[in-house]
Amino acid sequence: MVTATEELIDFKRSWEDQTRRVLETLRTAHNLGRISDSSALTELSQLAVQDPTRVLRSFLDASDAVKQTLSLTEKLAIVACRIPNDVAVVHRFVIRAEEAILSIERNLAVRQREVGGATDLEEATTRVLASTNRFDEAVRRLAP
Repeated sequence: MVTATEELIDFKRSWEDQTRRVLETLRTAHNLGRISDSSALTELSQLAVQDPTRVLRSFLDASDAVKQTLSLTEKLAIVACRIPNDVAVVHRFVIRAEEAILSIERNLAVRQREVGGATDLEEATTRVLASTNRFDEAVRRLAP
C-alpha cells in the first residue's frame, strides 16, 4: 500500500496543500457536471481533514520503514501505533482522487466525441489537468 502510493505524494509539500488543490480541481469539475460520482467529493473532503500533519508524517515513517529491515519488535511497534490507520487515510485519498480525475478525463473525452470537438472551457480544463500531471511528474523527477 505504501510503495504503490508514495510515488503520488509530494513529501516536500504539506498534505493540506496537496489535498486542497485536488479538492479545488474536483469541485470545479463537479460544478461543471464532469464528475459522475458525487460522493467522491464528500469522501475526499472527510479524508483530507483527518489530522493532515500527522497522517503525512506517519505515511513518511511507513515509507521509511518498508525500506528497512526491522526487527519483530519494531514491526509490532509500528502495527500497534496510529501509522497503519494514517497510511490507510492517505492511500484511500490518493486512490479515490485518482478515480475521480480519471472519471473527469473520461467524461471530457466522451463529450468531445459527442460534439465533434471540445469547447473552449473543456479544452482549458483538459490542458490544466494535463499540465498538472506533467508538473507532478517533473517534481517527482527532481526529488532526491
